[in-house]
Amino acid sequence: PLDKMGSWHNNSYYQNIHTQSTHTSSGCPSSGGMDDRFDFILVSDEIMDGANHAKYIEDSYEAVGQDGQHYNQSLVSSPTNTSVPTDVLNALYEMSDHLPITLNLLIGKDVGIVESRKADFDVDINNPVNDNLSVHFNVKKSTGFHIVISSLWGQGVYSETVSVPSSQTVIIPLKSLKAGMYLLQVYDDNRNMVVKKILKN
Repeated sequence: PLDKMGSWHNNSYYQNIHTQSTHTSSGCPSSGGMDDRFDFILVSDEIMDGANHAKYIEDSYEAVGQDGQHYNQSLVSSPTNTSVPTDVLNALYEMSDHLPITLNLLIGKDVGIVESRKADFDVDINNPVNDNLSVHFNVKKSTGFHIVISSLWGQGVYSETVSVPSSQTVIIPLKSLKAGMYLLQVYDDNRNMVVKKILKN
């Protein structure tokens, strides 16, 4: 979305898009002041054109804390940077020698986790969950299943393989699990999968 051709390094013409360095003195952060850019969010034509239910909102692509007034200076030098609140500005300065990049998207259709189901089997669960999760299998024939529970960021918290006849309930103890949202994935040997969201109290 920047759409700015040319040599950005140490060039005041591009001072409003530089993201590095927020510092002028050496140490842990690199020095030199705001005179370069290495930070991007790359978007496809589909995102730019909104061809697949998500569209880039024009003029929303920005480097947080970049006010265009600190070429070759530190982020917190004079003149006062008012592009973000003071506490945010100080946090940006202290956390890194780069500025974060953000953009806004217009979402035109429901997105997120879909509770999918294959025709060969289904599972029912108690939800929300207190101490034990009951996973009831509805299957046409005895089959082996893999049960995986993970956090929303992908960390596995439970895994088990079970052999299930035509109907069976598996009890999974979750008392020690912290409260929050989790994903239950149940899949057979053919990788057909059912995914359910779990709310742990």
